[in-house]
Amino acid sequence: MPELPEVEHAAQRLRAAVLGHTIARAEAFHPSQRRHFPPKAWKAVVGQRIERIDRRAKVQLLQQS
Repeated sequence: MPELPEVEHAAQRLRAAVLGHTIARAEAFHPSQRRHFPPKAWKAVVGQRIERIDRRAKVQLLQQS
């Protein structure tokens, strides 16, 4: 598991790379993500603009328009 400074660094890099961009495609690579996220939700994410990226503990949170 990464330590918190590494997670914050990853959040900063994510902010620099995608903040303000529009989501063109969304897919899950891990089976548990596919099971717990309905297909309609994946479709709803496409076209959303990434407005903010926060971090809570070791989780990255993307706020969309």
